[in-house]
Amino acid sequence: MPATAPPTETATLPATLELDGLVKLAGELSNLPEDKLQLAGTRLLSGSRGKVNLRPGTAGVLSLASISAADDDTADTGAAPVTVSAITGDCLTLVFVEPDRDSARHMREMVAAGGHMPPLTGATAAYTEVL
Repeated sequence: MPATAPPTETATLPATLELDGLVKLAGELSNLPEDKLQLAGTRLLSGSRGKVNLRPGTAGVLSLASISAADDDTADTGAAPVTVSAITGDCLTLVFVEPDRDSARHMREMVAAGGHMPPLTGATAAYTEVL
């Protein structure tokens, strides 16, 4: 009987999606194939008092937040423009407007690492890329 591999767990990070500077949604962000992202468990944080008019093609700004274990403060880890490509229940599929931009690459890496990226210093090779 062949051995089966244990199911792989996808890394997720808390993230917010701001639409038109008026509506802010929150959820758990994970990477998908083909440089896409999924914002799952989406909920309204601020903005609209009723329904949010979301449809494929809606543009927004995606931001990650990480919790520092040392002081429990929320620190912004960057933002990138995205477009909603699909909506299923409370899950949004997002694509970067500029997938080759440093902020998009850094965000994908942060999600894949579960938010545990080493700090960038002047001695770190990636330091000049982020600047």
